Amino acid sequence: MKPILAYTLAIAICVLITLKLLPASNDQETASDKTQKTEREKRGLSDSNDSSGNAPPFERRQRPAERPKKVSDADLEQWLASKKGDSRALAEAQAIAGLLTGNPDLIRQALEADPENPHLLYIGSTLSSFTEEERLSLGERFFKQDPQNGLAAYLYAAQLFKSGDTKKGIEILNSSQDRLRMDSYATQTQLLMDDAYIATGLSPSDAKIQSVLSLGIPYFSDLQSLAGSIKDLGNSLPPDEAADLRSLSASMAMRLNDQTGSVTFIDHLVGLKLEEKTLAGLPDNSPSPYTGMTVEQARQAIAIEREEIRRLTEQAPLDVIMTTHPELVDRYFERFRLNGELEATKWWLNETRDKK
Repeated sequence: MKPILAYTLAIAICVLITLKLLPASNDQETASDKTQKTEREKRGLSDSNDSSGNAPPFERRQRPAERPKKVSDADLEQWLASKKGDSRALAEAQAIAGLLTGNPDLIRQALEADPENPHLLYIGSTLSSFTEEERLSLGERFFKQDPQNGLAAYLYAAQLFKSGDTKKGIEILNSSQDRLRMDSYATQTQLLMDDAYIATGLSPSDAKIQSVLSLGIPYFSDLQSLAGSIKDLGNSLPPDEAADLRSLSASMAMRLNDQTGSVTFIDHLVGLKLEEKTLAGLPDNSPSPYTGMTVEQARQAIAIEREEIRRLTEQAPLDVIMTTHPELVDRYFERFRLNGELEATKWWLNETRDKK
């Protein structure tokens, strides 16, 4: 049995999670629905004083509880020892080892050794095993150390809202629009995970697959909480201020989903859930945070995106992709990491269709 097939069962679980997030299939798609999707993809945020706005989808894939390969401290002992001549490389390796073994103390050691490293600050500020106080402090440091990263602003704003500092949270949220990058350090994290898995004995190809499967969406709960806080706060604000906040919340969701590298179907689906939270409670015929669209049209556009994902998961289930030729699987995951699951799946369908 090829090593790659050992992952098939775990991947099938991922597919089931994806399908559970999808609504019932609807083969009827009107021409007006297609037009709405096109308009939504323009993603132009309007002025908060306008009766319309703009938005974006995002998020990162939730994995099954059990990972295909367990990693222990002993598995990575030699790999960590090999980094001791370079303090920055050691800190990065400690953080990755902490993620793979579930050891938060290794991540604390990494942060102490390299306290201004934005990648490590991102990991610490999104680590659920850290205290709220630790995450708030690390979120602030991440915000300051990565001044062009919009995700840093969203995470810090979410932590401020949780701590009760709503005024500062809104201030930080407003600053997110000036931060042009959206970076969850997925590529950097995955490359280091590749090295760690290779150190445990996996082949480079299997390590690449494993690192994709192991990369989570640790910030989803924070941003879901932020979207909920914005919605609740908007109910008590003047209409113009409430519209402005909803636009910021919608923009957050779409900007995160617009990240290409390693974005999964579940990333898109949880991003769409964030967008729906932004629209929750608004009348269908009222202006949405999307330029030129009513709330009803925005909901229809979200439904269209879900349907596209449904069709692709039915046409190319991940467990089926994993049973094809190893070279094809390797190329699929290379595209997955560079361009996201949606584009990789379309590529796989074209490749296999050509061979039929």
